[in-house]
Amino acid sequence: RRPSVQVMSAVIIAYNQLRCFALSVQLFKSFPDLTLNVPGYRALLVAARSVGDVQTVVVALRALEDKGHTLNRAEFESLLTAALRAGDSDTVDMALAALDRLP
Repeated sequence: RRPSVQVMSAVIIAYNQLRCFALSVQLFKSFPDLTLNVPGYRALLVAARSVGDVQTVVVALRALEDKGHTLNRAEFESLLTAALRAGDSDTVDMALAALDRLP
């Protein structure tokens, strides 16, 4: 049975509060079709950035945008941080370009 959006979001938020960032990311990846609510994606963003998982940072940012959330400077900086840690120059360039467009 597939877990609900609210339950999975709450679990990821709880893992983050315990500083179990890798576990948050692993849990999310273990359910490929999983969707979260906005707080859940924000928690996933923090977790993915903390463990340097650029792919999951991008997934979380895109999901936030799809839910109508306008990304802010801190969220693009999260992407930049994860990309720098992972040595992903294409994503670094994308994040820098996005930051340059922000006021």
